Amino acid sequence: MKQEAAGKLKPRSIPSVDSVIGAIAMPYALFCNDARLSKAYPTEADVWKEARKSGLVVDIASGEEMPAPHPVLENDYEIRPCRPDPHEDPARNKAEAERQALIDLEFSY
Repeated sequence: MKQEAAGKLKPRSIPSVDSVIGAIAMPYALFCNDARLSKAYPTEADVWKEARKSGLVVDIASGEEMPAPHPVLENDYEIRPCRPDPHEDPARNKAEAERQALIDLEFSY
């Protein structure tokens, strides 16, 4: 009887670290000192993209450690994790920014 029961047991999956981290991932925003200047976006890369479009990113010459110029934020700007406002959806913010970029592209011709 024990062998029959053992044969019917099915392994359960254990959540991966990525799925657990993804469920609690903090969005990012642009800050100057402690003031949040932008909407919250799902990833740090999304905020870099918006900062670049706004003209807040410059490429600086590299030293010996880096073979090519690399982007930095002007002044005291920085990109940090943040909590979204209560009724804010970082994914919706990203979608709206992408939609606006397409509209801007259409009207630039």
